[in-house]
Amino acid sequence: MIWKLIAVCFISFIILFAGLLTPNTYSWRKNTVSQLAAQKYQNRWIMRLGFIGFGILLVINYIVDLQNSLIFWYYTLPLSIYGICISITGIFCTKPFEGIKQFSKREEKMHSIFAQLAGFSLSMAIVIHFLTAIDLDTLIAAICHLVTLIFVVGMSLMIARYEKNRGLIQRIMWAGTFVWLILLAY
Repeated sequence: MIWKLIAVCFISFIILFAGLLTPNTYSWRKNTVSQLAAQKYQNRWIMRLGFIGFGILLVINYIVDLQNSLIFWYYTLPLSIYGICISITGIFCTKPFEGIKQFSKREEKMHSIFAQLAGFSLSMAIVIHFLTAIDLDTLIAAICHLVTLIFVVGMSLMIARYEKNRGLIQRIMWAGTFVWLILLAY
């Protein structure tokens, strides 16, 4: 549990810190968190470090919990995959947000693939938590997991639809995910 809390605090600090160093062409409402690590961007190393560190800390959390028999493997597997995929998004950068035409489309594609895999893994983790929490004692937890799943899927759809507020919507989704990770995820 402590590693999860450290991971969330770490990535939250990095997102805020990296956001303070952006040029005027970056908008926290329009531009995504991934674009803080965009190709050709001078300070991309900060967000890249954030993605890699966040993912590693999450994987450490689940390895420690699994070794201490605190949780079952079917909880740790999708969340560990989520952590690994988030770390890999820190290795591959998205396209520049400043309108630069020359960039690696392959690297952008790899970033996108692993970001989508991270989102899918997180969604699967929420589904597993929901399905294993259905009994009278954990009905409230099951409802919270279901609400979280609807929230994550809904926010993901909104990110795709509302381009002018993509960054804001994504940050709200990240915050909701952090709450779920800390309070509800095993």
